[in-house]
Amino acid sequence: MKRVNRNETGTSSKKGLDEIEELLKEVVEGAMGIFTDITKMFSGPMSLDEVVNHYQKATDEIIIQSEDDGLRFAGGSFFFIDNSPQFLGVRSDFYFHDNLDQWVKKSAVSRINPNCFTEDSMMIIKNEGVIEYEIEHPDIDIIDVTPNE
Repeated sequence: MKRVNRNETGTSSKKGLDEIEELLKEVVEGAMGIFTDITKMFSGPMSLDEVVNHYQKATDEIIIQSEDDGLRFAGGSFFFIDNSPQFLGVRSDFYFHDNLDQWVKKSAVSRINPNCFTEDSMMIIKNEGVIEYEIEHPDIDIIDVTPNE
């Protein structure tokens, strides 16, 4: 997954706040529930990209399973959403075409403990409110976003 720079998308602050409110509403309401709280999997605070790498396998599996069911992947977005002091919302939206070329949207939601993130990553999340990554097809998503040591 690669990060989407929201400033480059031309999102105004009012539109951005409306979008955040809608995303928060959707996280609270829930969706497919494919993601689980993966906080227990982390050994310590990690960067945004390191946490994204943990979710990467789940997003790839959703795409592969959906294609096995006859859908064609068209794109998607992965979000971290600052919506509570106790946890952050995590949401993925996947867009597919069915065999009649109709759009199909699948979503998965979860939450994550803010303590899983480094201080720098949490500062970015707090400042931006929503962090978005573009979901790419697993066949072309071969670049690991883990920082080089």
